[in-house]
Amino acid sequence: MADKIQEIIKKAQTSYDQQRRKKQSDRFNVFIDNFDDEILNKIKKQFHQDNLERLYYMIASYYNLFKKVVNSKSLLYKKEASRKWMKRDGITEDDKYSEYLAGTNLHSASQTINKYANANNVSFMRLKPNYEKQIIDYEPVPAENIVILRDENDPLVVTAIMHKIVNDYTYWLYSDNEKTCKISKEFDKIYDEQKVVFKDPNKSNTGIIPYVPVWAMAPMANDFWNYTVNDDLYNATLQVNVHLTHFNNILKTGCYKQIVFTGIITEDIKSLYNHVTDGMNPIALKGEQTKVDVLTMSDKYSEFMDAIDSIASRVLDQHGFDFETQSKSATKSSGISIKLRQDALDDLKEEQQPLFREYEKQLAYYTIVMANQVFKTGIDINGTFQINFWEEEHGLTPDDVAVLDWQMINGIKSVVDVFKKFNPDVPDDMIEQTILDNKAQYKKTLGVADERDTEIDDAFQQTQEETVNA
Repeated sequence: MADKIQEIIKKAQTSYDQQRRKKQSDRFNVFIDNFDDEILNKIKKQFHQDNLERLYYMIASYYNLFKKVVNSKSLLYKKEASRKWMKRDGITEDDKYSEYLAGTNLHSASQTINKYANANNVSFMRLKPNYEKQIIDYEPVPAENIVILRDENDPLVVTAIMHKIVNDYTYWLYSDNEKTCKISKEFDKIYDEQKVVFKDPNKSNTGIIPYVPVWAMAPMANDFWNYTVNDDLYNATLQVNVHLTHFNNILKTGCYKQIVFTGIITEDIKSLYNHVTDGMNPIALKGEQTKVDVLTMSDKYSEFMDAIDSIASRVLDQHGFDFETQSKSATKSSGISIKLRQDALDDLKEEQQPLFREYEKQLAYYTIVMANQVFKTGIDINGTFQINFWEEEHGLTPDDVAVLDWQMINGIKSVVDVFKKFNPDVPDDMIEQTILDNKAQYKKTLGVADERDTEIDDAFQQTQEETVNA
């Protein structure tokens, strides 16, 4: 065990992992609007120090493309997801699970982890027992605060984890399948060693690591982190804000008039430094042929802003956003533009749903393992998990309904296909029965029973019974 702890400490000290955490930390800081120093450092590289000190620069850090894109992508939990734990029969919902979830912070934590994952491609949800409230608390953890060891046979499986805890003092919290402990910030002290409390009854009571990873984009080439994701967005955000900082200074020099003295005696210049600039306060000049002029500097500011908008447009395009619909242009109010933008956001959500669905299943399972063991909730551990993510109701137009009807009538799609589109978590072997139950409930609610439909339903049910009996 000590070897495993030493291995993960050595991993944390490698240049690769330090670089990975530094890059993820920089991107996270941009997301929380904490990147003035990054802008200033780039400005310093562009000027000689003597000139820099005279710039009185006005740092721009308000054109946050990174934050805008991350927030726009993070809509899976805009409204609370519908989570169900079905008992092992696959039909009956385990109400104990839904009652338990009602008192937790899972929804707000899910909103946060969606943003963390979109910022740095991967994030972790930590599960912590709250003994006072008798629930599990959920803590989203950004990627830069995590170091892991991975299974040699499956590089996406975590065998040990080290979590940087920043409170009144900083330390690392270590967990694997057998024990937990704390490690000092400098990695020179290991203390508070304890055996793992939570164990998986379906895996010979092997201890669980109470962290679940989630990805915004599926790992490529077995790279757990893919930590260069969003580098383009991060760099562009810094670049446009550096340009806007220069723009602020151009406005300062170009939009104000500079008084210029000619023919004035050098010794008398100092007497003018503290002169009150006021149109009613005349300036007395000494020297032969003295003259005062006003120098006005101007430039094509719109072209400057067009160049900045061009940078923003290109990087937004790479992330699936139409710059015109994000800008102040009249196109934003166009119905076509709004539809295109909504379609792009829907596509992004659909791409992420499978990854978050797998994460949610693992999170639900760990929740039940821990809640059953510590709080005696009695949830059926061998049940199945279902989740429906919030979907914005765009409504089916008559044309949409006509297309679906035509597809089903001509055998292009079945009723099952259409059902799965709206209910992706219902197990395949339960879909037909669920359709029948839904129709029966609909008729019961309306108090109407169409004889023709009843005959079809009865025939379908008889076919199902004959198949089972065969």
